[in-house]
Amino acid sequence: MAFAAWVLTAILGLIAFSILSESGQEMSDLMGRERIAVALPIALGIAAAALVLAAPGGDPLRALRLRTFRSSDIAVGLVVGAVSQIALVPLYWPILRFSDGDVGEPAEKLVAAFPDNEIWLLVGLVFFLAPFTEELFYRGLVQGSLERSMGPWKAIAISSVIFGVVHAQLLQLPGLVFIGAVSGYALWRYQRLWLSIAIHMGFNGITAIQLVSDRFG
Repeated sequence: MAFAAWVLTAILGLIAFSILSESGQEMSDLMGRERIAVALPIALGIAAAALVLAAPGGDPLRALRLRTFRSSDIAVGLVVGAVSQIALVPLYWPILRFSDGDVGEPAEKLVAAFPDNEIWLLVGLVFFLAPFTEELFYRGLVQGSLERSMGPWKAIAISSVIFGVVHAQLLQLPGLVFIGAVSGYALWRYQRLWLSIAIHMGFNGITAIQLVSDRFG
């Protein structure tokens, strides 16, 4: 059911893209506001799917582990996410040694699509919208469902790999799986999805700050 919901959100995104795009355009040709318009149906779709599928007839917030919140979750999560991003640097040394690719290229292209007066939309997308909706779906729904059927460790591993693969970025895959595992472990260990969301925000935030600083520096 989760997979079917994900496919439906992808279709909604394609519909939005077809409405916004001109003949011959690709997704990379879309500019800031247009990209937001395509991303919103996908993000809201997977968030809605998580809320609907997490506990049919029950309490979805409890099933997704959103009921419990501590103010320290935000600060701790941001630090853990930022440290996780920095920790990937040595991980990528051997990978980049045998690859001509640029691990930061997708993020650079995304930033380039947003003119200076729309940078706030980019920040909202990568720092708020993506972390919240993706953690809701991949950690709250997918990992949570897998935990009940196969235990925490397999659930964390499988949901992390799924999270990495759906981004369709081969060079970035190890990093995506890594942060998925960090967020997944935090969710299982502390049973609070808000902490995982904050970790994702911190992870994305380091990249966003660096690229936006390069733009205006």
